[in-house]
Amino acid sequence: MSSPKHFNNYLESLRGFVALNVVVHHLSNLGIEIDPHYKLSNAQFLALPGHLGVLVFFVLSGYVMGVANKKGLKLADVIPYLKKRLIRLYPIYFLVVLLTVCVLSPNLPLKQLIANLTFSQVFVAPVINDNSPLWSLAFEVVYYLLFIIIALTDVNAIIAVALFLMVGVINLIIDPYHALFSSVSFGFCFWLAGLALSRFMMRTTKRAEADYKLMISNCFLLLAVGGYNFFGSVFKFIETHIYPRGFDYPDKLPLFDKIISLHDLSYLPYCLLFIANFGLIEYRGKKQISFFLQILPIFNIIYVYFIKGNADLSIFLMPTIWYVISTTLYFIPDSALNKTAEKLVKVGAYFGSISYSIYIIHHPIIQLLKRVEFFSGSLFTYLMRIIFLLASSVFIAHWLEKKYQPFMRNTLLPKILSFVRNG
Repeated sequence: MSSPKHFNNYLESLRGFVALNVVVHHLSNLGIEIDPHYKLSNAQFLALPGHLGVLVFFVLSGYVMGVANKKGLKLADVIPYLKKRLIRLYPIYFLVVLLTVCVLSPNLPLKQLIANLTFSQVFVAPVINDNSPLWSLAFEVVYYLLFIIIALTDVNAIIAVALFLMVGVINLIIDPYHALFSSVSFGFCFWLAGLALSRFMMRTTKRAEADYKLMISNCFLLLAVGGYNFFGSVFKFIETHIYPRGFDYPDKLPLFDKIISLHDLSYLPYCLLFIANFGLIEYRGKKQISFFLQILPIFNIIYVYFIKGNADLSIFLMPTIWYVISTTLYFIPDSALNKTAEKLVKVGAYFGSISYSIYIIHHPIIQLLKRVEFFSGSLFTYLMRIIFLLASSVFIAHWLEKKYQPFMRNTLLPKILSFVRNG
């Protein structure tokens, strides 16, 4: 059985991989080009499933919150809980938002600025365009607040998942033009699923041995599932035949009002698999379930390449490659690559330790590079800008997490609170 420190490092590794996945997603899938005079042909084919990465973040957040609050919350715990969450999130968040506005969006309306400084973007005013990933922080804060109610009332997390799923679906059917309520509800289902997984973990005394090769295999499986989601295909088939109207949001709604859909829940089994494997959770039928989820994309591949016929196969090239790598790693003997995989997991743990800052700083850097006209116009400059983006994101995130955040938490904030208390 591994120590808690190593246990946390494995989850940090997953967090780091997902954060880097989101960065690459924003470079390709959203059509954001960091070189104003050069556009990489077919860049979208290299796209990674960034949205799936955010869903993994939500499940992981609920899981970690459950582990950190094993005994739930009492009324006396609420203020310390909120204070701890605020200290973790806000110093870095405030600085990044302020810099984004000053450098990239100086003419931002006051209402939008206040909303983005208070985690109420999406709900009160739009997200800052130059840092659109901040939408998920607004959702995350709502989930932290809802957790207080869940913890104080000791509601079973699985029952809560069913409740919020039902509420989201009913709202979507009755009033689809107010989709934000459904979107938040579906997102909270992911968060609650992570909480439920933590409750299950705490009831078990046995921990799995760290399988580094399986962890790396799961990372590539995550990339593959973005293109080959068997559960999503089944959901679409059932929806078409049972509810032809569909559960899609109206097209005219703002993007972040409909950012999490009912269809996204088809990714939940894989989100739970990744966290269970990185969290070293032992459960009955683990090998069989892992094997089942590993082979399911094969059916999508058969359909795309041999049955559908008219599919644009180019968009499935990278998911196919990711799946081949994942499956190869899954089946080769443990001793063959386990040491190399262990080193990769340890590297991933470092990126996980700065993943929050990477997540909220990389998009403003992309937007800034788009506005730099010099050193532009060729494949070389494009690649150099990508390298600069990655290097600067990691460097700034390291400083934010390892220098700025500890200083704020341990030095400046205590002095401010002491000054306020003493008048």
